[in-house]
Amino acid sequence: MKSLYTEALLKCGRKVAYKVYSEVLQAYLWVVDTEKDIHTLRSQGIAEVIYTHHEIKELKKLSKEDLKEIHKVKEVFENSKIEEIKEKTC
Repeated sequence: MKSLYTEALLKCGRKVAYKVYSEVLQAYLWVVDTEKDIHTLRSQGIAEVIYTHHEIKELKKLSKEDLKEIHKVKEVFENSKIEEIKEKTC
């Protein structure tokens, strides 16, 4: 098992981004407060997938398999964002 890896980027004395390793996704990802923070990271050459706190909150509703699928989309479409997750209805 990998140990938890975190890294934080500071801006004006506040943490704006955290880099974490996800065991479920087997990948590093960044978590930020705002979409503006995403653009800041991208301008610094950060290539890993970036999620906002809002997106993380929405992702908690998903199964591991669904989470992996969403992550694949975010890897390919780096400017994509999760707005809302709704339960499937039959």
